[in-house]
Amino acid sequence: MREALREKTLLTRRQHILDAAIRVFAKSGYHRTTIKEISAASGVSDGTIYNLFENKEELLLSALDPLDESKNSPTPPPATSFADVEQFVRHSFRRRWETFTPETLDVLRVVLSEVLTNPELRDLYVKRAILPAITLPEAYFKKLVSAGKLRPINVSITTRAMVASVLGLVTLRLLGDPYTTKHWNNFPDQLADMLLDGLIKSGEQGKPHDAV
Repeated sequence: MREALREKTLLTRRQHILDAAIRVFAKSGYHRTTIKEISAASGVSDGTIYNLFENKEELLLSALDPLDESKNSPTPPPATSFADVEQFVRHSFRRRWETFTPETLDVLRVVLSEVLTNPELRDLYVKRAILPAITLPEAYFKKLVSAGKLRPINVSITTRAMVASVLGLVTLRLLGDPYTTKHWNNFPDQLADMLLDGLIKSGEQGKPHDAV
């Protein structure tokens, strides 16, 4: 029980530091932010921060943990009908949109401004946020194509197009596009509709979902 309480305390402290770091990153930008500033904003000593995070990059990317599909997405169910595929696709987009809180968008604004010029940060971002978002649906769709439940698509292109569509819409939101901002919550189902139209085998459109 004591160990469980200690673990809970560490997780709470870690999240408290992350929340403070997000505020400082959003205000000052990545390069100008220092661990001392995060320490002052969180009320936690520099040493405590370094005990929980290796460096400033680790802090920034840890704030993106909610976007890590490998940690936060359930294992796709076996697909016995098109309804199973549809449920997985719609759930994937909706769950992703739930992670785009104002705080996460603030972090993404900082990260996306840095990754093109900071190779180390870029590699970590791709490893933590991009590759998991590709590999989970990629493995699922490959099995379904092999089983003849989906049309013979290029799965690697399809999954990357999914990730690129989401990233593009996030970029439009961060750039302040008024239409994207106003209709933000409508995009998950719209993206799902577009993807599902491309996944359904020829001749299956219009059939009941359990007909596949």
